[in-house]
Amino acid sequence: MTTAPYANIAYAPMTVEYDRNRFVYEYDRYILPRSRLIYNSTRGRDATAELNRQWGMIPLDIYAQQDGTLHPSWADRPTDRTSLQSLGNPSWLQAIMTEMIVTDADEPVLKEAGSQGRLAARNFAPEREWQLKSEFAKLNLQLIDFIYNKLCLNRIVWVSCVSLEPGRCAIIHRDSMRLYSHGSNPILNNGMAHKGYVVVTLNITNGGVPLYWGLDDDVETARFADDSMYLSSDYFLHGVPVVTSRRRQVRVMGVPGVGFDQLIDRSRAVVLPDDYEYRSNEASMY
Repeated sequence: MTTAPYANIAYAPMTVEYDRNRFVYEYDRYILPRSRLIYNSTRGRDATAELNRQWGMIPLDIYAQQDGTLHPSWADRPTDRTSLQSLGNPSWLQAIMTEMIVTDADEPVLKEAGSQGRLAARNFAPEREWQLKSEFAKLNLQLIDFIYNKLCLNRIVWVSCVSLEPGRCAIIHRDSMRLYSHGSNPILNNGMAHKGYVVVTLNITNGGVPLYWGLDDDVETARFADDSMYLSSDYFLHGVPVVTSRRRQVRVMGVPGVGFDQLIDRSRAVVLPDDYEYRSNEASMY
Protein backbone atom coordinates (compact mmCIF):
# COMPACT_ATOMS: atom_id res chain seq x y z
CA MET A 1 0.00 0.00 0.00
CA THR A 2 1.26 3.46 -0.86
CA THR A 3 2.44 5.68 1.99
CA ALA A 4 1.49 8.81 0.05
CA PRO A 5 -2.18 9.44 0.90
CA TYR A 6 -3.18 10.91 -2.47
CA ALA A 7 -1.03 8.87 -4.84
CA ASN A 8 -3.96 6.62 -5.79
CA ILE A 9 -6.17 9.51 -6.87
CA ALA A 10 -5.70 9.88 -10.62
CA TYR A 11 -8.32 12.62 -10.81
CA ALA A 12 -10.73 14.37 -8.45
CA PRO A 13 -12.63 17.66 -8.58
CA MET A 14 -11.88 20.12 -5.80
CA THR A 15 -14.45 22.25 -4.03
CA VAL A 16 -12.70 25.57 -3.44
CA GLU A 17 -14.31 28.48 -5.26
CA TYR A 18 -12.41 31.45 -6.67
CA ASP A 19 -13.08 34.73 -8.46
CA ARG A 20 -12.78 33.60 -12.06
CA ASN A 21 -13.22 37.07 -13.54
CA ARG A 22 -10.48 38.49 -11.32
CA PHE A 23 -8.10 35.67 -12.17
CA VAL A 24 -8.77 36.13 -15.90
CA TYR A 25 -7.93 39.82 -15.55
CA GLU A 26 -4.73 39.13 -13.62
CA TYR A 27 -3.69 36.40 -16.03
CA ASP A 28 -4.07 38.59 -19.11
CA ARG A 29 -2.64 41.72 -17.51
CA TYR A 30 0.34 40.28 -15.63
CA ILE A 31 1.00 36.65 -16.52
CA LEU A 32 0.49 36.49 -20.27
CA PRO A 33 3.08 39.22 -21.03
CA ARG A 34 5.62 37.19 -19.03
CA SER A 35 4.86 33.95 -20.89
CA ARG A 36 6.98 32.22 -23.52
CA LEU A 37 6.38 29.44 -26.01
CA ILE A 38 7.17 25.91 -24.86
CA TYR A 39 7.28 22.76 -26.98
CA ASN A 40 6.82 19.04 -26.82
CA SER A 41 9.01 16.81 -28.94
CA THR A 42 8.33 15.71 -32.51
CA ARG A 43 9.10 12.17 -31.35
CA GLY A 44 6.25 12.39 -28.85
CA ARG A 45 3.95 13.94 -31.42
CA ASP A 46 4.54 11.13 -33.89
CA ALA A 47 4.41 8.40 -31.23
CA THR A 48 1.00 9.58 -29.96
CA ALA A 49 -0.63 10.21 -33.35
CA GLU A 50 -2.48 6.89 -33.27
CA LEU A 51 -3.67 7.47 -29.71
CA ASN A 52 -4.95 10.89 -30.76
CA ARG A 53 -6.92 9.18 -33.52
CA GLN A 54 -8.40 6.74 -31.01
CA TRP A 55 -9.33 9.57 -28.67
CA GLY A 56 -10.79 11.66 -31.50
CA MET A 57 -9.15 14.68 -29.93
CA ILE A 58 -7.46 16.68 -32.71
CA PRO A 59 -7.95 16.34 -36.50
CA LEU A 60 -5.16 14.11 -37.78
CA ASP A 61 -3.77 16.59 -40.28
CA ILE A 62 -3.58 19.32 -37.64
CA TYR A 63 -1.93 16.96 -35.14
CA ALA A 64 0.79 16.00 -37.59
CA GLN A 65 1.65 19.66 -38.21
CA GLN A 66 2.26 20.76 -34.61
CA ASP A 67 5.59 22.43 -33.87
CA GLY A 68 8.04 20.49 -31.74
CA THR A 69 11.62 20.01 -30.69
CA LEU A 70 13.75 17.62 -32.71
CA HIS A 71 15.02 15.92 -29.55
CA PRO A 72 13.21 14.58 -26.47
CA SER A 73 12.43 16.95 -23.62
CA TRP A 74 15.80 16.97 -21.89
CA ALA A 75 16.90 20.03 -19.97
CA ASP A 76 20.48 19.04 -20.84
CA ARG A 77 19.77 20.14 -24.40
CA PRO A 78 18.13 23.57 -24.11
CA THR A 79 15.65 24.48 -26.81
CA ASP A 80 17.05 26.79 -29.47
CA ARG A 81 15.96 27.77 -32.95
CA THR A 82 17.99 25.03 -34.62
CA SER A 83 16.38 22.33 -32.46
CA LEU A 84 12.81 23.22 -33.48
CA GLN A 85 10.70 21.83 -36.25
CA SER A 86 8.59 24.91 -36.85
CA LEU A 87 5.55 24.20 -38.97
CA GLY A 88 3.72 27.38 -38.08
CA ASN A 89 1.59 25.78 -35.35
CA PRO A 90 2.85 26.69 -31.86
CA SER A 91 1.11 25.45 -28.74
CA TRP A 92 1.49 26.44 -25.09
CA LEU A 93 2.53 29.78 -23.67
CA GLN A 94 4.01 29.33 -20.19
CA ALA A 95 5.04 31.51 -17.27
CA ILE A 96 6.61 29.79 -14.25
CA MET A 97 6.08 31.69 -11.00
CA THR A 98 8.52 29.76 -8.81
CA GLU A 99 12.23 29.01 -8.80
CA MET A 100 14.55 26.63 -7.01
CA ILE A 101 17.08 28.31 -4.73
CA VAL A 102 20.36 27.28 -6.31
CA THR A 103 23.83 27.16 -4.79
CA ASP A 104 27.37 27.31 -6.13
CA ALA A 105 27.63 23.58 -5.43
CA ASP A 106 24.90 22.77 -7.98
CA GLU A 107 26.07 21.45 -11.30
CA PRO A 108 25.47 23.82 -14.25
CA VAL A 109 22.53 21.95 -15.79
CA LEU A 110 20.57 21.79 -12.53
CA LYS A 111 21.51 25.36 -11.66
CA GLU A 112 20.17 26.65 -14.96
CA ALA A 113 16.98 24.60 -14.83
CA GLY A 114 16.36 25.37 -11.18
CA SER A 115 16.96 29.11 -11.40
CA GLN A 116 14.37 29.27 -14.16
CA GLY A 117 11.95 26.97 -12.34
CA ARG A 118 11.84 24.59 -15.26
CA LEU A 119 9.91 21.34 -15.22
CA ALA A 120 13.07 19.25 -15.25
CA ALA A 121 14.16 20.81 -11.95
CA ARG A 122 10.69 20.25 -10.49
CA ASN A 123 10.90 16.58 -11.43
CA PHE A 124 14.44 16.02 -10.17
CA ALA A 125 14.71 18.30 -7.16
CA PRO A 126 11.27 18.90 -5.60
CA GLU A 127 12.74 18.38 -2.13
CA ARG A 128 14.97 21.45 -2.54
CA GLU A 129 13.87 24.87 -1.34
CA TRP A 130 11.67 26.73 -3.83
CA GLN A 131 10.36 30.28 -3.72
CA LEU A 132 8.15 32.68 -5.60
CA LYS A 133 10.10 34.60 -8.23
CA SER A 134 10.56 38.24 -7.31
CA GLU A 135 8.91 39.46 -10.52
CA PHE A 136 5.67 37.80 -9.37
CA ALA A 137 6.05 38.37 -5.63
CA LYS A 138 5.99 42.15 -6.11
CA LEU A 139 2.73 42.10 -8.10
CA ASN A 140 0.41 41.45 -5.10
CA LEU A 141 -1.91 39.27 -7.19
CA GLN A 142 -5.08 37.78 -5.71
CA LEU A 143 -4.26 34.64 -7.69
CA ILE A 144 -1.00 34.19 -5.82
CA ASP A 145 -2.66 34.88 -2.47
CA PHE A 146 -5.23 32.20 -3.29
CA ILE A 147 -2.58 29.65 -4.24
CA TYR A 148 -0.50 30.16 -1.09
CA ASN A 149 -3.33 30.59 1.40
CA LYS A 150 -6.38 28.63 0.20
CA LEU A 151 -5.06 25.34 -1.21
CA CYS A 152 -3.98 23.87 2.14
CA LEU A 153 -0.48 23.02 0.91
CA ASN A 154 2.27 22.85 3.52
CA ARG A 155 4.91 23.59 0.93
CA ILE A 156 4.63 24.80 -2.65
CA VAL A 157 7.27 23.73 -5.13
CA TRP A 158 6.06 24.67 -8.58
CA VAL A 159 3.51 27.11 -9.98
CA SER A 160 3.17 26.93 -13.76
CA CYS A 161 0.78 29.12 -15.75
CA VAL A 162 -0.07 27.82 -19.21
CA SER A 163 -2.37 29.18 -21.89
CA LEU A 164 -3.48 28.33 -25.40
CA GLU A 165 -4.57 30.97 -27.88
CA PRO A 166 -7.68 30.38 -30.04
CA GLY A 167 -7.00 27.86 -32.80
CA ARG A 168 -4.14 26.17 -30.92
CA CYS A 169 -4.03 22.74 -29.29
CA ALA A 170 -1.68 20.53 -27.26
CA ILE A 171 -0.44 17.10 -28.35
CA ILE A 172 -0.62 14.11 -26.01
CA HIS A 173 2.27 14.03 -23.54
CA ARG A 174 3.38 13.46 -19.97
CA ASP A 175 5.01 16.26 -17.95
CA SER A 176 8.25 14.34 -17.99
CA MET A 177 11.03 16.80 -18.85
CA ARG A 178 14.18 15.33 -17.37
CA LEU A 179 17.84 15.88 -16.68
CA TYR A 180 19.18 13.21 -19.01
CA SER A 181 22.51 13.00 -17.19
CA HIS A 182 20.77 12.09 -13.93
CA GLY A 183 19.63 8.56 -14.72
CA SER A 184 16.05 7.30 -14.93
CA ASN A 185 13.10 9.64 -15.10
CA PRO A 186 11.68 10.41 -11.64
CA ILE A 187 8.07 10.54 -12.83
CA LEU A 188 8.14 6.94 -14.07
CA ASN A 189 5.24 4.96 -12.60
CA ASN A 190 3.69 8.12 -11.17
CA GLY A 191 6.82 8.69 -9.13
CA MET A 192 6.10 12.25 -7.98
CA ALA A 193 2.73 11.29 -6.49
CA HIS A 194 4.25 8.32 -4.67
CA LYS A 195 6.81 10.68 -3.12
CA GLY A 196 3.92 12.57 -1.55
CA TYR A 197 3.49 15.48 -3.97
CA VAL A 198 0.13 16.57 -5.37
CA VAL A 199 -0.74 18.63 -8.42
CA VAL A 200 -3.70 21.01 -8.26
CA THR A 201 -4.97 22.62 -11.45
CA LEU A 202 -6.93 25.86 -11.58
CA ASN A 203 -8.91 25.58 -14.79
CA ILE A 204 -9.62 29.30 -15.03
CA THR A 205 -10.97 29.17 -18.61
CA ASN A 206 -11.12 26.00 -20.67
CA GLY A 207 -11.01 27.50 -24.16
CA GLY A 208 -14.26 25.72 -25.00
CA VAL A 209 -12.89 22.18 -24.59
CA PRO A 210 -11.94 19.75 -21.82
CA LEU A 211 -8.50 18.29 -21.24
CA TYR A 212 -8.29 14.71 -22.52
CA TRP A 213 -6.35 12.12 -20.52
CA GLY A 214 -5.97 8.37 -20.17
CA LEU A 215 -4.97 5.73 -17.64
CA ASP A 216 -2.07 3.41 -18.38
CA ASP A 217 -4.18 0.26 -18.36
CA ASP A 218 -6.96 1.71 -20.51
CA VAL A 219 -5.13 4.37 -22.48
CA GLU A 220 -7.30 3.99 -25.59
CA THR A 221 -10.27 5.31 -23.63
CA ALA A 222 -10.29 9.09 -23.41
CA ARG A 223 -11.26 10.60 -20.08
CA PHE A 224 -12.05 14.26 -19.57
CA ALA A 225 -10.96 16.89 -17.04
CA ASP A 226 -13.06 20.03 -17.05
CA ASP A 227 -13.80 21.05 -13.48
CA SER A 228 -12.92 24.58 -12.36
CA MET A 229 -10.27 23.11 -10.06
CA TYR A 230 -9.05 19.55 -9.74
CA LEU A 231 -6.45 17.22 -8.30
CA SER A 232 -4.68 15.07 -10.89
CA SER A 233 -1.32 13.63 -11.86
CA ASP A 234 0.47 15.07 -14.87
CA TYR A 235 2.23 11.70 -15.14
CA PHE A 236 -0.74 10.32 -17.08
CA LEU A 237 -0.89 11.02 -20.80
CA HIS A 238 -2.96 14.11 -21.55
CA GLY A 239 -3.65 16.65 -24.30
CA VAL A 240 -6.00 19.43 -25.34
CA PRO A 241 -8.16 19.73 -28.49
CA VAL A 242 -8.22 22.85 -30.63
CA VAL A 243 -9.51 25.69 -28.48
CA THR A 244 -11.99 28.30 -29.65
CA SER A 245 -11.07 30.92 -27.06
CA ARG A 246 -8.11 31.53 -24.77
CA ARG A 247 -7.45 28.66 -22.38
CA ARG A 248 -5.89 29.68 -19.05
CA GLN A 249 -4.65 27.17 -16.48
CA VAL A 250 -2.46 27.34 -13.40
CA ARG A 251 -0.87 24.11 -12.18
CA VAL A 252 0.45 23.98 -8.61
CA MET A 253 2.62 21.17 -7.21
CA GLY A 254 3.23 20.91 -3.51
CA VAL A 255 2.93 18.90 -0.33
CA PRO A 256 -0.60 18.64 1.12
CA GLY A 257 -1.26 19.87 4.63
CA VAL A 258 -4.06 20.04 7.18
CA GLY A 259 -7.40 20.66 5.51
CA PHE A 260 -6.38 19.48 2.05
CA ASP A 261 -8.50 16.35 2.27
CA GLN A 262 -11.65 18.42 2.86
CA LEU A 263 -11.12 20.18 -0.49
CA ILE A 264 -11.47 16.95 -2.51
CA ASP A 265 -14.80 15.84 -4.00
CA ARG A 266 -14.36 12.09 -3.63
CA SER A 267 -17.81 11.35 -5.06
CA ARG A 268 -16.42 11.86 -8.57
CA ALA A 269 -12.83 10.81 -7.96
CA VAL A 270 -10.97 8.31 -10.14
CA VAL A 271 -9.20 6.17 -7.55
CA LEU A 272 -6.65 3.51 -8.46
CA PRO A 273 -6.24 0.26 -6.51
CA ASP A 274 -3.19 -0.12 -4.29
CA ASP A 275 -1.80 -2.78 -6.64
CA TYR A 276 -2.31 -0.70 -9.79
CA GLU A 277 0.25 -1.59 -12.46
CA TYR A 278 1.70 1.45 -14.19
CA ARG A 279 2.89 0.81 -17.73
CA SER A 280 5.34 3.59 -18.46
CA ASN A 281 8.97 3.21 -19.44
CA GLU A 282 11.73 5.55 -20.59
CA ALA A 283 10.58 5.23 -24.19
CA SER A 284 7.12 6.52 -23.28
CA MET A 285 8.35 9.62 -21.46
CA TYR A 286 7.20 12.19 -24.00
